[in-house]
Amino acid sequence: MEIVVPVLLVAVIWIASLGSETFFLPSMPRIMEAFADAWLFDRVPTDIAPSLGRLALGFAIGVLLGAILGYLFGLSDALYRMYSPVVEFCRGLPAPAVLPVLMVVFGIGVQTQVALIVFGTIWPVLISVVGGVRSIDATNIDTARSLRLSRLDRFFSIIVPASAPQLFAGMKTSLSLGIILMVISEMVGSSDGIGYFVIQAQRQFDMPAMWAGIILLGMVGYVLNAVFDLIESRVLSWYHASKGRAS
Repeated sequence: MEIVVPVLLVAVIWIASLGSETFFLPSMPRIMEAFADAWLFDRVPTDIAPSLGRLALGFAIGVLLGAILGYLFGLSDALYRMYSPVVEFCRGLPAPAVLPVLMVVFGIGVQTQVALIVFGTIWPVLISVVGGVRSIDATNIDTARSLRLSRLDRFFSIIVPASAPQLFAGMKTSLSLGIILMVISEMVGSSDGIGYFVIQAQRQFDMPAMWAGIILLGMVGYVLNAVFDLIESRVLSWYHASKGRAS
């Protein structure tokens, strides 16, 4: 049923745009024709693959760093108090504002694009993990200590499972931010990628191609979020089952 509304919306836009003479809003048939010409499938290896590769690398690094720092800060009150002002300052910075600094440090290229994605994706994961760890019932930790479980056993048997839902919540937010930053970085300093294609089409006043690129970005975001939800449902099946039983 969830596909009904998108299909109806596309049908309405398709019919409403027929015969459109507005330069900036071409008809859907023209946009779909440009979509087929550009993305089926000549530009898959030259634009889609590089974009997804940079997104995957930056997202993976950002999640890894965010999770590691999140668990460190969540488990240590001293570390949390020491670095909390720095974390709050950095996560309050709009990631695109850091792009000029990254371009000076890394130059124009893949390193800058990946670094921007890392900078934007690390904070939601870090904050979510810290919140998840610090919300664990102290009784569970005390019980584990009374059973003489080692710190490593307590970490993997209690802390990680208890904070996993918050970790995935932060990852989902970071994924959306990563897609946005992927596009921004490609529009500013790249010679390939979906964002580069969109900005080049806009500069050349090729409106059907520009809208085709925007539609592709929406499709990429939808597919990636759907895949992430599938992975989350599998990994956290025990958590969703417990919520179902509780309700």
